[in-house]
Formats: sequence, C-alpha cells, structure tokens
Amino acid sequence: MRFHPRPSVLLAALAALLAGPAARPLPAAEAWPVVRGDSSLQGIAQSAVTTPLRLAWSVKGGKPILATPVSDGERAYYGDGEGVFRAVALKDGAEVWRLELMDEVKKKPSRDPIEGSACLVGTSVLFGGTDGLVRALEAATGRVLWTHDTKGEIKGGLTPFTAPGAGAPQAVLAVGFTGTCVALNAATGEKIWDYDAGGPVNGAASVWDGHLVFGGCNGTLDIVKKDGTLVRRVDLKIYMPNSVAVRDGFGYCGHSGNRIECYDLATGLVKWEFRDKDFPYFTSPAVTQELVYAGGDDKRMHCLDRATGEEKWVFRARDKVASSPVVAGGVVVFGSDDGRVYALDFATGEEKWSYEIGAPVKASPSVIGGRVLIGADDGVLYCFAAAE
Repeated sequence: MRFHPRPSVLLAALAALLAGPAARPLPAAEAWPVVRGDSSLQGIAQSAVTTPLRLAWSVKGGKPILATPVSDGERAYYGDGEGVFRAVALKDGAEVWRLELMDEVKKKPSRDPIEGSACLVGTSVLFGGTDGLVRALEAATGRVLWTHDTKGEIKGGLTPFTAPGAGAPQAVLAVGFTGTCVALNAATGEKIWDYDAGGPVNGAASVWDGHLVFGGCNGTLDIVKKDGTLVRRVDLKIYMPNSVAVRDGFGYCGHSGNRIECYDLATGLVKWEFRDKDFPYFTSPAVTQELVYAGGDDKRMHCLDRATGEEKWVFRARDKVASSPVVAGGVVVFGSDDGRVYALDFATGEEKWSYEIGAPVKASPSVIGGRVLIGADDGVLYCFAAAE
C-alpha cells in the first residue's frame, strides 16, 4: 500500500528545500554572541571566510555605526548613531524589528547614539546606550524586558558572565564612561554590584579564570573578581581606549602610549612590549595560539609573535586602522579609515581581498557562518559572503 502525502506536507517539504542552508539558524558554535566573538575577546571566528567576497546585502541606518553586530546565527543585532537598535535577518538583511530610543520627557526620539556592542544571553539581547540605560529585549520580538539606569554614558560593549552566589545568576557587566562599572542580573536588571574604575572605560571587559579584565582612561588595567572585588591593578601609565584580549593567563592590549603589550595576569608583570612608530593603537588585538594582530593610527596592521612580541609581518593601509581585526580561518578581516574592508592572509599579510565602501570603517567586524558583517561611518551595515 503506497503512502500519498497530503499537499500541505509536500508544500512544507518543498519550502524547506528551497530555503536551503542559509535560511536555517547556524549552530551555536558559529554564532557571535559578544563583541569579539566570545568572553575572552580574542577576536577568533568559529567559521572560515573564503575570499573573494561579494556584497550580499546592506542596511541603511543612522550615521555612524560603531558597534559590532552580534548574532544568534539567524539574526544580527546592532545599534546606530541615531539611537535606533535593529534586528535584521542574517540571510538577506530584512528588518525583523527595531527599537527607537525615546526622550520620555519630550516624547520624541532622543537620537542618543548607541556606540557599544550588544550581547546575547539566553533568548534576550542586551545593550547599553549613551543615554546611560542598559536595556534587555526579547530577541525574537524586540519587546523591552527591563531597563537599568547607570547614570552615565555607556560606550563599551556588554560582557556576559556567571555571577557568584546563590543560584549563580547570569549577569552582564556594563562599563561606564563615568568610571562606574555595574554588574546586572541578566534576567531582571537588578544591580548585583558596582565598581569604581577611577576613570572612563571605553572597551568591554574580558573574562579570565573567574575574573573580569578591563582598562580605562585612568591608565590602569584592572583585574576584578566576579563578585566585584579588585584583585590587581596594573599601572599602564597611559590611557587605554580598547579591550583586553586574554589567552592562557596573559592579557594583550594596545594603548595611546604607542605600544602593544602582553601582561602576565597572575602577576601584573609585562612579558613583552612592541613599539614601532609614535602612533597610538586604538584597536583590540586578535590573539591566536601563535600570533597577535593589532592595527593602529600608523595606518598599519601588525602581526606579532605571541610568545615574544617580535613582528612577523606588517600591512599598510591608506589611513588609520581603528577597526579591531578578526581572524577567520586563513584570513584576518578589518576595516580602515581609508574606507575599505580588508581580508589579509593571516600568515603572510598578503592582501587577499578588499572592498571600497567610501566612508571610514571604524567598527569591528563579526563573522557568522563565513559571512562578514561590519558597519561604517556612512550608517550602513554591510554583509559580505563568499563569491558564488
């Protein structure tokens, strides 16, 4: 006896076949839940980028886009320079929902820029704004779940971590431009603790062995327990404008003292430092097992030996490199103030591909399922995919 499927079943099967792999959510390992890919902030993608790339889609928003989009593998989430936070479909850039920040007194859009990157915790997406508010939204719908007023601008990305104590709640750390860092319960928005960094913090915090690591404008690198207790304060003697990447007990950062440095986080001692020319480094390094990549105001992307800090290769762009690099398979991807997005061979620095946007690209990329997402000063979010 033959089985004859109903027409509705056949149509559903045909729709699934036509949708193809790109329409299905990616495995969690290929998502991009925080600003640099994971809580270590190493800037390493779980999927490879294949060059040459093509422009798959673009979405116009408010100028500029400085935040890195985060993604659950199905949608990308990001804020723009005119106070709009969006969720767009990863497959085609179609807008799923948007949240426009409002001035509750004047009852009109506030247009407060959203400069910091969001993070994903469970089924929620959380972000901070220059209006001082941390918001938790339902990722599927954009419905506001809670808000918390930090009383100061938030320009850095949010860091998820597991807070100590009863129930070990999921938490996020919001680093403030007033110097106050606030740990919040990710489910309720309730403050767990706060910490005075002594000066503005621009970058996100990285997570290392039960600690949170970040630097700031007061010229220190702080290592804080997950309960908000300071363990060690390393005196950098200079303003640090970005995030610290951590790997194997070492922290890697660039700063306005014109150096890229490696610190032993257990002792606070400098393992090595790299200095080339008298230009600052405003990017957060990408760190692999053997190499460190960082760009600077010297218009260069530097590749250094992770053990010694010795330069392995250098690539010169046409303007400053303020976009933090991401390593994705055999390439390093980043943007430049020269208006281009680059993909270099990670071992040699050879240019494998570039795309001219025509506006400075200060934002850092995210890589999801082999696709590169990056915003630019023209207010556009660009998605690049492998050429067909």
